[in-house]
Amino acid sequence: MPPVNSSLPESPSESPSPESPSPPESPSPESSPGDSAESRAPAESTASRDKPRAPSKPRAKKPRGVEVDGMLLLDKPAGLTSNQALQIAKRLLNARKAGHTGSLDPIATGLLPLCFGETTRVAELFLGAGKRYWVRIKFGVDTDTGDREGKTLREAKAAFSETELHAALDKFRGRFKQVPPMFSALKRDGRPLYKLARKGISVEREAREVTVYDLRVQQRSGDELDLDIACSRGFYLRALARDLGEALGCGAHVSALRRTAVGDFSVEDAVGIAQMEKLDTPAARRKFLLPTERAVAHLPEVSVPDNIAFHLSRGRPVRVAGATVAAGAAGAATGKSDGESGGESAGAGATEPVGTGAESSGATAEPAAPKDGVVRVVSPGGGFLGLADLADGKITPKRLFHRPRPPR
Repeated sequence: MPPVNSSLPESPSESPSPESPSPPESPSPESSPGDSAESRAPAESTASRDKPRAPSKPRAKKPRGVEVDGMLLLDKPAGLTSNQALQIAKRLLNARKAGHTGSLDPIATGLLPLCFGETTRVAELFLGAGKRYWVRIKFGVDTDTGDREGKTLREAKAAFSETELHAALDKFRGRFKQVPPMFSALKRDGRPLYKLARKGISVEREAREVTVYDLRVQQRSGDELDLDIACSRGFYLRALARDLGEALGCGAHVSALRRTAVGDFSVEDAVGIAQMEKLDTPAARRKFLLPTERAVAHLPEVSVPDNIAFHLSRGRPVRVAGATVAAGAAGAATGKSDGESGGESAGAGATEPVGTGAESSGATAEPAAPKDGVVRVVSPGGGFLGLADLADGKITPKRLFHRPRPPR
């Protein structure tokens, strides 16, 4: 998905005309010749004239765009880097601040969540989110980049049976170690590996643990194989093609790639650049933005009373006696659809700011409440407050977006 600081002519000196010479001025009785304006002015030293002036400070550039908050689910087209796609969307929305939640290769299409304004503060949460892809692997050709845009390294006949294929695929299910490709953004001594690879330099890379949650064969046609795969953060589809081709003895590379889901978001809910361009104004295009609360809906939800929400929104840690996870959000954290468990609370808990001695009861409870991790915090009167860290029965503010009024 493409990116983006005369002098006037000097006027002639006004001297007296030769036809009408000026009479010489006589000093006034109140002042002596030494008291003239010229003599009173301090003489400018040669050192002062020769001293260079300090350069003037450059004027601060006026920030472009307006404050826009929310998340855009973009369906990135092929041929664009993630940053190029981000800059296009930023311009179409006339947004001042934007960021993406994890890059896609230029050959890839599909879901690229983009954050704007205040929502950029939660972008880091998506870096570790699980992802799902559709990938087409072409056997018989190895490339230096691991995809169709690379230089061919070797060719071999793809002659393997279905049994051999499925036996090889079984090695890439569950948790295992994977060596990242040289053409990647990982760094070695501060330098991205892909910059070394472009110079023909190959360095040893440490294998990293990755997880494939689901791997399904969609179809096989000749020397091409279509897979549907759900994987963890840090998983490289190009490395999968490389290793699968090696296991089958013929080499392989990625010929097409589409990201279909990130966390709870699906590409079916995404919007394309062409679709956005059909609308005339940035304001009209902002209808595609999701609110910040929706962007973090996959996190467990903790509900606190309004008086406790006030303390929490001021940055004060809050102790939780008992579970306080709302029923619907707990379902989302365990893979159920939002709201599947309904909105009713069960049980009760007590919550109090650390060190204040204030107490309150009536916080919601849910059997599946997490014991630690990042949670989103809501209150009856303030709605969505922001994110917090839950650990050892204490909620510590992490990212706050709303500040409720003091309770009466």
